[in-house]
Amino acid sequence: MPLSLTGLGIGITMLIAAVITLFGAVISYLWAPETRGLSLSECSSLDTQKSAAHAV
Repeated sequence: MPLSLTGLGIGITMLIAAVITLFGAVISYLWAPETRGLSLSECSSLDTQKSAAHAV
C-alpha cells in the first residue's frame, strides 16, 4: 500500500492529487499558445519560431 494512504488516509491523499492536477492544468493553460482557428501548418510554425528565437 502507498505510504501516503497508510500515513494520511484516502481523503488527504486524493486532495493532494487533486491540488497537483489543478496546478498542472493552470500551468498548461498559461504556458500553451492559443491555437484556435489556426491550421496545422500555422501551429507547427509556432514551434519553429520559438526554437529560432531561443537559438539566437
